[in-house]
Amino acid sequence: LFQENRATKNNITGMILPQAVIPTITGPVLNGTSTGTAWGSALGSLLSWEPFDFGYRKASVNVAKAQLDQAIALNRLTVFNVTSSVSQAYFNALASYETILAEEANIQRIQVFIKVIEPLVKNGLNPGADLFRAKGLLATSQVRLSQAKGKEKVSLAQLAKVMGVAGQSIAIQDDGLLELPKTASLPEADLVNHPELQLQKQIIERVKAREERLSVQYRPKLNVQAALYGRGSGIDQSGNIKGGAQGLVPTRVNAATGLTITFPVMDYAAIREEKRIEHANEQAERGRYEEMAQEIIGNMEEAKATLEAAIESAKQTPIAFNAAKATEAQIMARYKAGLTNAVDMADAERTLTQAQIDDVIAHIAVWQALLSQAVTQGDLQPFLNLVKTNTAGGTP
Repeated sequence: LFQENRATKNNITGMILPQAVIPTITGPVLNGTSTGTAWGSALGSLLSWEPFDFGYRKASVNVAKAQLDQAIALNRLTVFNVTSSVSQAYFNALASYETILAEEANIQRIQVFIKVIEPLVKNGLNPGADLFRAKGLLATSQVRLSQAKGKEKVSLAQLAKVMGVAGQSIAIQDDGLLELPKTASLPEADLVNHPELQLQKQIIERVKAREERLSVQYRPKLNVQAALYGRGSGIDQSGNIKGGAQGLVPTRVNAATGLTITFPVMDYAAIREEKRIEHANEQAERGRYEEMAQEIIGNMEEAKATLEAAIESAKQTPIAFNAAKATEAQIMARYKAGLTNAVDMADAERTLTQAQIDDVIAHIAVWQALLSQAVTQGDLQPFLNLVKTNTAGGTP
C-alpha cells in the first residue's frame, strides 16, 4: 500500500465506531482548530499467513472440485444430446429424401402409363376418360412430390442447424442405412453411467461439499501476521506545519509481528440454518436422482417394445411392397389387353407408391428405434458402431 495526501491537522479526543466513511487522523489533540494543510505519506506491507484452517481450506477445495466435476458431466451430457439430435435429424432427412425418390418413381410409372393410354385412346380402343384420369393422377403425384421436396428442405435445414452448420448446403447419403441392421439389438448399458444421472450425481456431490464446508465454517481462524510500514507527516509534535515538501516521504519506520485469532461467535445460528438448507437441497436432489432413474428405466422398456414392433413391421413391408409391384405389373398387362380400366391402374399405382414409402420408412424406423434405445440407455457408442458395421466403416 502506498498513499499521498494533503489534509488539515485538526484532531479530537474521542471514539468512533468502525466504519468506512470518515477518514481517520493521528497525532496530538490541539487547543484550537486550523484550516492549514500539510503533506502526509504512508508506505507499508502486511503478510498474513493462516497456518491452521481446521479443515476449511480443504472443504473449499472440495467444493471447487465438485463444481468442476459437475461442469465436466454437463459437457458430456451436452455432447451426448447433440450427437443424438444430429442422428435423429439425419434419419428424418433420410426419410424425406427416400419419399422423394418413391414419388419420382411413381411419376415415371404414370408417365409410362400415359404413353400406353394415348395411342389406345387415339385409336378409339379406350375411352378418353382414361387419359384424363391418368393425367390427373400425374398432377396429383407431382403435387405430392413438391410437398415431399418441401419437407426435405425443412429436414435438411434442421439437420444443418443441429450440426452447427446452419445456412450451409448439405446432402443426404444413406450408405447402406436403408438395409436392416446386421444386429437388431444393443448390449445392456449400466444405468449408473447414464449422462443425465452422472450430472445429477455431481449436483448431489456439489451440494454435499457445500454442506461439509459449512460444517467447518464455525471454527476459529488463526493468522500469523508481520507488518513493515513507514509514515511521513508535514506536522511536528506541537502541531505546527513544517511547510515545503516535508511529509512527502515516510520518515518514521515501524515493524510488528503478531498472532490474530478471530471467531464468529454470532454466526452459529445463521450457519446452522444454512446447513439445514443444504441438507434439504441434498435430499431433494437425491429424490430427483431416483425419479430420473425410474423414468429412464421406463423409457428403456418402452424403447425395447418400440424396437420389437419396428422389426416386425420391417419384416412385413417388403412382402407388401413386392406384392404391390406384382399387382401393378399384372394390372398394366390387363389394361393393355383391355381387361381392366384406368381406375384399377390408378389404384395400383397409388398402392405401389405407398408400399414403397412404407417399406423405406419401416427400415428407417428400425434404426430410429435403435437410436432411441441407445439414447435411453445413455450410451450412443454401440449404436454408432452398428452404423459403421452396416456402412462398411463409413459414416452417414
